[in-house]
Amino acid sequence: MRKACAPLAVAIVLLAVVASNNSHSQSVPASKLDFKMLDGWVRDSSAEKSMNSYRVFVPAGKTIQTSPVAVVITFDRKDLNDKTLDTLKDYWVYDMSQTLAQEKDAEFSKWQPPALDPAKIPYMSIAITDKTKHMAPQHLVVIEAPDGFYSVSLTAADKDILNNVLFNDFFDSLMLRQ
Repeated sequence: MRKACAPLAVAIVLLAVVASNNSHSQSVPASKLDFKMLDGWVRDSSAEKSMNSYRVFVPAGKTIQTSPVAVVITFDRKDLNDKTLDTLKDYWVYDMSQTLAQEKDAEFSKWQPPALDPAKIPYMSIAITDKTKHMAPQHLVVIEAPDGFYSVSLTAADKDILNNVLFNDFFDSLMLRQ
């Protein structure tokens, strides 16, 4: 079990580094991200502080260091003086380039939550894996809010964990409220 958690820790650290590279990261959002909480999961407030994340969730009884799976949500506020990250597409390109800069062996493949409607909530999504398998696989959804971007990442020690229908329900429940 400890060996399976090591790649997850690497991926979580990578996610925190990429998020902290954006100088506007973790501002308090005006829009709130709502979702259906995963049964048996809890908020890891300690991990939120150490990773400078908006929210971190792990299975009950686990921490970010001991869990084989975690949900990490970050928020990056739009900078009204910097139009290069003004749209979802611009932010997406920036975020993926930061990921590649930090993790050269990252591979991207098409993935999207089965029932999340882009007509109702503007988002882009992708599956991220690693050729060398030293980074844990993840599903990523980036959502554009009026004041910034939420990045919702499900990271697991094993790719098969990501395909659990339980996580589809979580991603499909994502919505913004003012």
